[in-house]
Amino acid sequence: MNNQFTCYSILLGILLTMLIMYPAAALPKIPDNKSVPTPSMLAAAVTHYDVSQVGGNCEGPRAMLAVTVHTKPTLGTDKNLKICFGDTRNLASQYNTAGFTGSWTVNQQALALSNLVTGAGNYQLIVKTNQGCLDTAMINLSVLPKVIADAGKDDNVE
Repeated sequence: MNNQFTCYSILLGILLTMLIMYPAAALPKIPDNKSVPTPSMLAAAVTHYDVSQVGGNCEGPRAMLAVTVHTKPTLGTDKNLKICFGDTRNLASQYNTAGFTGSWTVNQQALALSNLVTGAGNYQLIVKTNQGCLDTAMINLSVLPKVIADAGKDDNVE
């Protein structure tokens, strides 16, 4: 048995030249002029398919193929954040990454820590499950300019 896996949001479109995939539960003969079913999944599960080669009215031996679909992580929507000049922002607190392996970049450069950032930029978080499924979130961080009060020359006014 061959085992293949993909992530939740990817529809399986398995149709190779001279290979036909049938659900294991129903193995109908498909006439040469009909289309072959394309298996797909919208939820995490394991589905078994029988794979065989067909030429004319002859079908070769069948092999079992187990397709496992894993749940894709969901970080949520991208964010636009602003901080005041001189302040810091904890980006790590913006998304729940529990159970995932995550990495941050800023302007496409690796970022060692994401808990105390001070610079403006496009911060990207990529998380991965143990099965290799990915999700990405972006934070566009803007730094507001330093406020400088100018009331004019300091004079003694009586």
